[in-house]
Amino acid sequence: MKNLFIVMGVSGSGKSTMAKQLNTLVKNYDVYEFDDLGVPTDFTTIKQWIDWRVERTDVLMSKMTKDSVICGTVLPYEFIRFNDYKDRFNVKFCHLTLDAVSIRQRLSARGWDSNC
Repeated sequence: MKNLFIVMGVSGSGKSTMAKQLNTLVKNYDVYEFDDLGVPTDFTTIKQWIDWRVERTDVLMSKMTKDSVICGTVLPYEFIRFNDYKDRFNVKFCHLTLDAVSIRQRLSARGWDSNC
């Protein structure tokens, strides 16, 4: 059974930064990052966003041949939709948190609206 760590958090919490660091530090794990998949910006409903995340997670899990880390927002209740996940993966969730001021600064540096 493969180990799968899912690193999640709100935008600006450090998921992409964590993925980059893990890629250099942890050589025996594959590290996948949602932003590398080209996150769509044209969703009009929350359901579309959730469905995309679930589909992307399924695609990533189908590629996994060894212990892995997914950095992106995959919520536990979404993950359990996969019927065989208990047979395929030993799953652990890690939720990144950061204070609101730091998140605003990080998002502002990306060009996001300062009112976010």
